[in-house]
Order: sequence, then structure tokens, then C-alpha cells
Amino acid sequence: MTLFTPGPVQLSAEVLDALSRPLLHHRSAEFTQLSVTMWQHLQTVFCTTQPVLVVAGSGTTGLEAAMCSTTAESDTIVICSHGRFGERLVQIAHSHGYRVVHHHVAWGSTIDVQEVVDVITNTPSAKALWLVHAETSTGVALPLRDIALAVRSVAPDLLICVDGVTSIGVQEVQTDAWDLDVVVAGSQKGLSAPPGLAAIAVSHRARTAMSGLTVRSHTLNLALVHAAYEDQRWYWTPPVHTVAALTVSLQRIVDQTVQARWQHHEQLSQVLKAGLQKQGLTLYGDATATGVIVVNHPQPKALRDVLRREWDIVVAGGQGTLQHSAFRIGTMGALEMKDIEFFLQSLNASQNLLQGS
Repeated sequence: MTLFTPGPVQLSAEVLDALSRPLLHHRSAEFTQLSVTMWQHLQTVFCTTQPVLVVAGSGTTGLEAAMCSTTAESDTIVICSHGRFGERLVQIAHSHGYRVVHHHVAWGSTIDVQEVVDVITNTPSAKALWLVHAETSTGVALPLRDIALAVRSVAPDLLICVDGVTSIGVQEVQTDAWDLDVVVAGSQKGLSAPPGLAAIAVSHRARTAMSGLTVRSHTLNLALVHAAYEDQRWYWTPPVHTVAALTVSLQRIVDQTVQARWQHHEQLSQVLKAGLQKQGLTLYGDATATGVIVVNHPQPKALRDVLRREWDIVVAGGQGTLQHSAFRIGTMGALEMKDIEFFLQSLNASQNLLQGS
């Protein structure tokens, strides 16, 4: 089976091998060294010299931990959404009782830089801005660099917080150079590892916000996680095998260089988009994300069934209102150009089978 899904993703043989090794004790010297290597490699991949904290759970767990660890209950936060996962940020914020200013655009659209600046300018009490870089539900990526630089020019102390779950390790994110305060990723997407870990880059500004804050959660309190990180240890028992697998995957990215990794995924995405359009298929919305492509189709479920039955290929269904009108293809993980070519051939054959049925 080959996963062309936007998470979990296809894993390399080396990463799978790491999952089969003997279990390490999480307080052993060997595991401590493994963890230190993982934390250092995460800094390289996130393009930061600041700590990248790791917690057990999904990317959503990391987003909730970051939000509730850097924002007081009475604070106002601005959330800009352009799809399902931006809307999920709003749900998380409401569940913690924050005052939320929600700026949203239609699914498939991007958010203009000036729109964000206007919202921030009109919300002087805001302590944080949250947005999704690459939206997994729509395949649309925001101009994150331009947004961050423009927002910083009008709100120098604002926390700029990013859901980078479908962009870290896939397309360019310069955490330090763009002066981002919180960037969250999940192990199961661009980091090319199994699900189970969330990585959270936290700037000095974000750590200052965390200091002394009353957090209404123990396991989501990043101040505790950071204190343990400073001592090169884990605050609680981590999923040891997933840490080992992630470390192997990160080593592969670092050896390749993160810049080469971005270019690799960009090339896969460009070839795939061109091949889809050559087959007469149209892409949904602005289609600017690199790690996921949303494709319009009149029979998405039937097509997905044929791909799985005939070619052992798995693609994802559409989300929300796109459930019956689109399917999603992931280009993350251990995929190479030959895999993209095989997918396009299989897709063409599957469409012919579907039309003949």
C-alpha cells in the first residue's frame, strides 16, 4: 500500500526500521542523547536557534498546548482562517474561554496581507495572532513571510503563532528570519515520521509570555515542558519508538538540507499538478500549498475505491463541504518522482475504469 495522503505519510525503510528496534528507557543516557539530537535537528528544520519543544499527541495537541501556554484566559486573540483547520483554532480558543476576533475567508481563497494588517490594527488589545500556513483541507498556503513582516511592523509585541503542520519540512518557513513566535508541526506530515508527536518552536517573546502564566492544564503546560527540555529530559514518558523514528527522519532531512527538501517537494507538487491538469482535472481553489493538492471530481469516493482496489493507492477524501466533490493528494513523506509518475498512470487508468463501469 502506498500512502498519497496528507498525513499520515509514506515512511522510508530507515524510519520503519527504527520502529522495530528494542525499546529504550526514557531516562537512559542513550535515549537522552537521541532526544538531544532530535531537538537539535528540529531547530535546523524549523530554521531557528530557539527551543523546539516536543509533546506527545497530534499537531492539534501541539496547537492547543501552545495557545493555552502563551495566552491568559482574559486575553484577546485574532484568528485568521481559510479552511477547516483555521476553524479548529477558533474551536480551541473558545474552549479555553479566550476573547476571539475571527477573520475568515471562503474555502479555497487565500488571505491578503492587508486584510491581516487591518484586523490587527483594528484590534489593539490583541495579544496573539493565529493562522494556518498551509491549509490541509483546501490546499491553499498563505503568504506567511509577507504577513508576518507586515504584522510585526504595526504590532511589534504581538505573538505571531502559526499552524505549520502541513508546511514545516515541506515548504519554506523561516521561523527566526520572519520573527515568528510559535510554529507548530506534527510528526506525521512534513517531518516524515509516524503520528504521535507535536513539535513547537517557541521564541523568546513566546517564552516570556509563558512565564508565570496560569495554565488550566497540566499536560499541555509548555512552561513545564520547557523546564524539562532545559535539563535535557522529558517532563513525562514520551512515545520512545516515535522519538527514535522521528530522529532518523530528521537526520535524513538535515543530510539532504532543508532547502533541498523544500525544492524536492515543490518539484513533486509541480509535476503532479501538471499531470492532473493534463488528464482534464481541475485543482480546487488557489492551490498554492506544496504538501497537499485538492482535486475537484464528480465521483471522488468511487475513484478512491478504484485506486485502492486496483493499485493499492490511498488518497484522502474531501473535508467539510468538499466531501462529495473533491479528493486530496499528499506529496509529503518518502515519495520520489517515480512515485508521482506511478500515481498519475494509476489515476488515469482508474478514471478509464470508472468511466467504463
